[in-house]
Amino acid sequence: MRDHRPAVRPEAAFPVRLVALDIDGTLIGSDARLSPRIRVAVSEAIARGVRVSLATGRRPVSAVGFASQLNLSEPIIAHQGAVIRAMPRRREAVRSEVVPQRGRVGRLLYHKPMEPDVIRDAIAWCLARDLHAHVNDLEEILAAAGDPHFEDYSSYYGTDAIFVPDLAAVVDRPMTKVVASGEPPAPMQLIGEARRQFAGRASPTVSHPRFLEFVADGVSKGRAVAWLAHRAGIPLGQVLTIGDALNDQEMIADAGHGAAMRSAPVELWPSARYLAPPVEEDGAALLIEALVLAPPKEAARNAARLADEARELRRDCLGSEAAEAAEAAVAAEAEAGSGKAKSGRACKRSGRPSRWLRLCSSGAASQGQPRHSANANEPSTETSTAAPRPSARQRTLRPVGSVAAAFTWGSACEPRSLRDLRQPQGRHRCNRAKRRTRYGRLGQAHACMQRCGLVQMGEQHVDVERHHGCQQQHRHADQDEVHGVAVERSSVRGDAV
Repeated sequence: MRDHRPAVRPEAAFPVRLVALDIDGTLIGSDARLSPRIRVAVSEAIARGVRVSLATGRRPVSAVGFASQLNLSEPIIAHQGAVIRAMPRRREAVRSEVVPQRGRVGRLLYHKPMEPDVIRDAIAWCLARDLHAHVNDLEEILAAAGDPHFEDYSSYYGTDAIFVPDLAAVVDRPMTKVVASGEPPAPMQLIGEARRQFAGRASPTVSHPRFLEFVADGVSKGRAVAWLAHRAGIPLGQVLTIGDALNDQEMIADAGHGAAMRSAPVELWPSARYLAPPVEEDGAALLIEALVLAPPKEAARNAARLADEARELRRDCLGSEAAEAAEAAVAAEAEAGSGKAKSGRACKRSGRPSRWLRLCSSGAASQGQPRHSANANEPSTETSTAAPRPSARQRTLRPVGSVAAAFTWGSACEPRSLRDLRQPQGRHRCNRAKRRTRYGRLGQAHACMQRCGLVQMGEQHVDVERHHGCQQQHRHADQDEVHGVAVERSSVRGDAV
């Protein structure tokens, strides 16, 4: 999975198009039941075209029952973002208010497990600190025989465990995560030490006052939510995320509308734009009603009001100076954790540097073009050489729109797939490729320009739109040529997200 988390937090934008909800402590309380108000709010949001997904630390088999009760169709983010599963095509009917602990799951979209040696080290580290560890491998639970703390864990994640005499000995392959249970406040007190000890090897987090969890390095709900938003073409500024624990921090900090429950640890408050009432007062439903179901102008006023209320609550609880310092620390940590350069033109979706600059910095020198400097004010120290003759693949790739004048045809700076063109205006069945492909007016204009001799291969492509009249004149004569451009483009596959 490519990391689509933003370098800086995006501004809140409307309308909200994606909602990611935690389950325990956010949608349900100790009774593990969804309230009628949250069901109605989610149902109305879906009816208006808003995508709603669950982001939880539970296993998918344990979360799918809640998704079915809410009539969700979006994928489920499970295991703190280490697993993403689609909803099953044939859903099991949930006739009672109590959701079963196991349900039918859909296709596996993503899975990033931990390495076996890291799992064994995490188990040993937990045992040395009087924490009782369990291992999750997708839908399975592995626990040590005679573990007295397993009952606490099973009340949240299920009783269908495989008990083994030696837990570390059975870890012979990559598995999803390690969960350690202990008496509060031990998990919160040990999270700092765990992150230092396993830096670069695992990502420890706290999902509940009793549970300290380890997932693979770089895994988080925030990364999974950003991937879902990118997959749907939704800017992160139009995403609402709601959570109540430290494992929700990344997705709350990365979204334009990040909200924490007031029952959440105070360490989570600086990351949240809004603070919702506790689950007993249907705080998640209140936010959906105010930010998603309200008209855009009213929702913007509600957002400003809720943000001011959250700011006042932080100052009252933490103190004015402490609240500002905590917010600055969270912003600095998020900026450093993104690992992305802040210079250059930023992507309008995520605030990260655009793909154009990343392509230039990675491959322009190999094509004889000067490499872009990391600092826009520093000139490049590399000199350009004579560019080689563009290949057939390169000749099919064209810059689009206002950035076209900055790039030459056949350079490594050009987009590598139709996904980067962002101008799908129709579908065409290609007889040679035997599949459907999208193309816009760009391919047709290029074919007309070549036929009329208005451009030579290797020259700068400075004005495509001006020659659309030429395209109309030769529309019927250029069908074969346009078809050839579409075929060559369809054969180019972009990077997997």
